Amino acid sequence: MLFSFFSVRNEKPELRHCAIPVFLMLIGAVIFTRMSKPLLLYIQLKQFYCILFSFGAMIPLAQEAYLGGKQMSILHITNPQQINEQVATNKMVVLNFWATWCGPCRMFAEVLEQLDDNNDDIQVLKVNVDEHPEISEKFDVMGIPHTRVILNNSMYEPLVGHIPLEQLEPMLRSEIDGQ
Repeated sequence: MLFSFFSVRNEKPELRHCAIPVFLMLIGAVIFTRMSKPLLLYIQLKQFYCILFSFGAMIPLAQEAYLGGKQMSILHITNPQQINEQVATNKMVVLNFWATWCGPCRMFAEVLEQLDDNNDDIQVLKVNVDEHPEISEKFDVMGIPHTRVILNNSMYEPLVGHIPLEQLEPMLRSEIDGQ
């Protein structure tokens, strides 16, 4: 995809607003300078950057247009109270324990992003086991990726390992429809 360099779903949410404005900035600079004067290009890029970020309110609008109006709702948990707040809602909570060095966790993260995009009634929460071992201990996490499903204050058996979306989504949907 055109914006693949600037991942919209990266682990640094403060960078996800940059994809469209930076792309537009580069296109505008190329058109106006016709690449004939590199110093002029640099000056225009710098000026355009200042103008662009002086209108900071436009960046979330660009993101919303790019994402089709849907804001990402995967939450990165830092304390147990955040989990309790999400469980109190009527949504199904999918609590995923992961680590940055875990290959299967990174593969499963893509599945969780697709799950989040496809289902408004499912809230995905992620806990980094290296940064928050106390939360991992509370949920008896022995291996990762480790996923807990919570619905109506009931916690289901853990799901361990990478699960393809084609298996995970129908399993979760049957639990939601059964309640």
